Amino acid sequence: MKRVLIAIFSLSFLAACAPPDPTSPAQAMARRGAAYEHAARNCGGMAGGFNDIVMMRDQAALSYAQARKLGATEALIEQEKKAVATAVGGAEFWVGKGETCSKLVTEAAMNAA
Repeated sequence: MKRVLIAIFSLSFLAACAPPDPTSPAQAMARRGAAYEHAARNCGGMAGGFNDIVMMRDQAALSYAQARKLGATEALIEQEKKAVATAVGGAEFWVGKGETCSKLVTEAAMNAA
């Protein structure tokens, strides 16, 4: 019972760490790029190896390019990088880097173009 309560408590804090939903397609694409970049830079061991990291880096570059086409500025892209880093940092605090990276890499793979 104690573990269940801790898990529920942790999940509620994880939800609180998540940034608000994007307000535009440009912001959504910038956030996607930031997530790919963060995963490539910080979760390489979870990704599976060199080629997977390169693919995530390439997905980040494609997402940033699409975001710019949709009107994203460099300031917006930087804002989304900070939002992703903050959310990931909060998740790492509650569930650990391994679990956080695993989830981030899985989400990145599911959203790859």
